[in-house]
Amino acid sequence: MHRTFYTIIGGMLLTCGTLHPKSPAQHDLEKYRHESSDEEAFLIRRIAEFWKDGDYEIVKTQIHQFLQRFPKSSLNDYLLGILGDLYLQEAKYEKSIELYSQVRDLSVMEKVIINKLQCYYELNQYGAIV
Repeated sequence: MHRTFYTIIGGMLLTCGTLHPKSPAQHDLEKYRHESSDEEAFLIRRIAEFWKDGDYEIVKTQIHQFLQRFPKSSLNDYLLGILGDLYLQEAKYEKSIELYSQVRDLSVMEKVIINKLQCYYELNQYGAIV
């Protein structure tokens, strides 16, 4: 069960890496291995399925629900990054910045920083870039 969970989330994260073509797509999930509940694994599988089907509005809804239901999950920073990328693709830069700013894991921060900087650039907030 847990192996399937990590395969699905790993595939989803590697596929989206971050949606922006300039962002890195290599994620190291090994350090995030934890005992997940069946419900947590089920919700991640649902997110991955909707992602695979290209239902990004549902993906956003499912990620928001996951974050509310499992506020201490070790995958939350990755999900915040994915959510930020989805909003970036919709040109909702303020929302993207808000989500990227919630990421605390340094390895995830490294992966989303270029997208966060792009948001500041698109908003003409050049001072935030420096």
